[in-house]
Amino acid sequence: MKKVVDGRHDDARGGTARTEILLSDVRYNRVGSWTEYLCLKCTADRVIISSCTHEMLGDVSPYLRGNANGHPLYVLPREVDGKRVVGIESDYLIGGDVQDWGGEKTFVFDLQDYEPEDDESGEYDRLQAWLDEHGWTRVPGFDDAWKRIIAALENVEAGSRR
Repeated sequence: MKKVVDGRHDDARGGTARTEILLSDVRYNRVGSWTEYLCLKCTADRVIISSCTHEMLGDVSPYLRGNANGHPLYVLPREVDGKRVVGIESDYLIGGDVQDWGGEKTFVFDLQDYEPEDDESGEYDRLQAWLDEHGWTRVPGFDDAWKRIIAALENVEAGSRR
């Protein structure tokens, strides 16, 4: 899965960066399930890899319109509060841009001080460990996502040397 979404944030040079979804995976806990996305953002001097989710836009129960073969039938709005509805997770409408929640769900390469030729800092190893810890290395399609991350690191690093 490779998808670019409208999520943007400012980069160090005053431009914007787009969020690219590399993988998706359904995650579970005792209460319910949700979809997480492995996302990639590149700015002029940083590469940000994060586990993201869609925003909860509200309770889904007002959109229940009946039953079809024993399954609830919902008629969903296109938007809620100006945000595009993408589906239902647990009992909530979800949508809008994918959200990077930061903290432990985000890995940032700051390329101002990083030299990938000699990776003495061990950043690639730390990134691999982070991806493994968050379950991404076990998701089908991970190898392609890893290649895309490495290519992004090389492209941003090459651009920062110009």
